[in-house]
Amino acid sequence: MKGDPVPAAPSDTPKVGEVYQHYKGDQYKVTGIALNSTDQWVVVYEPMYVGAVAQLFTRPVSEWHEVVEWQGNQVPRFVLAG
Repeated sequence: MKGDPVPAAPSDTPKVGEVYQHYKGDQYKVTGIALNSTDQWVVVYEPMYVGAVAQLFTRPVSEWHEVVEWQGNQVPRFVLAG
């Protein structure tokens, strides 16, 4: 609500300009960090491949570094590319 203090972004929030690889293989570039209507910080990121269904995506910062199950293994959702 207007006038309420803005919650601080988590310390592990990705930085604008960083490129991450998703656990399924595609790479994404962080273009911004935004506060959504429920006061949840989200990562705004763009696909770095042709044929994406959208130009930009968002994901809560709280999910960015989550470990997910993929092909029977526990893997990080995103890892810093490089």
